[in-house]
Amino acid sequence: MMADMSDIKHIPPFYLLLIFGLVASVFIFKFVLQVWNRWTLEQNRRELERNRRNDLLDAKARAQRWIDRLGSEIMMAAPEGKEAKQLVGLASQRHAGALGQINSAQTVAQATVAQDVALEGLYYMRDARTLMGELEGPPLPELGS
Repeated sequence: MMADMSDIKHIPPFYLLLIFGLVASVFIFKFVLQVWNRWTLEQNRRELERNRRNDLLDAKARAQRWIDRLGSEIMMAAPEGKEAKQLVGLASQRHAGALGQINSAQTVAQATVAQDVALEGLYYMRDARTLMGELEGPPLPELGS
């Protein structure tokens, strides 16, 4: 037997109200869930951006330390001989290059390149000191580290 549309009139109002309440609750729950998901996504995006910015600042600070050290060594150098002067000149070029790169660095990789350029310069300075019969100086990390 098929139910007739006129049977809907026989459903007590309480049941209709209950069904309407359940449907409305589902819609409200889905809406709140969607708002919550958007809010958490935005929070996660902000957190990732903050971490990216902090990583960049850390990488720039590490690079700047080596650039400053290279600058100090160049300022204190008194090269004797043609080869030592060439090595100090190469180190000075690396210092200028590293300064330019660190000032325009927008990513951790770019800051790392600036650090590596400064380290190259420090290796040239170490070779220049060795040529002049001076001590090598403190150890240097490997390039690309």
